[in-house]
Amino acid sequence: MEEKTQVEMLLIHMRDFLKENFSLLVLNTYEKISRVISGITSILFLASLLIFILLFVSVGLALWVGTLIQEPYAGFFIVGGFYLLTGIIFYVNREKWIKAPIIDGLLKSMTDEKN
Repeated sequence: MEEKTQVEMLLIHMRDFLKENFSLLVLNTYEKISRVISGITSILFLASLLIFILLFVSVGLALWVGTLIQEPYAGFFIVGGFYLLTGIIFYVNREKWIKAPIIDGLLKSMTDEKN
């Protein structure tokens, strides 16, 4: 009888251990997901703010260049050409400059114990 009781107690302890281990795994997963989502949210907020800043600076620069060469529309073409050239450079280097750092950052935030 005593052996059966010890086996039953062992099974009960194993079941409790597995339940707690699973709960800990779920909590760690929730923490990592929430850390990634909060990081993405802050990056999106800063990116939208930078887009507005870039928009107003670009319009101001285009108007200023247009007044310098005394053709207002030409300033917009010059600034647009600069952005086109910048876009082509970023497109050519997108793997190295954009994709790889984003993937590395996401993986690091998901695997680091302390961030």
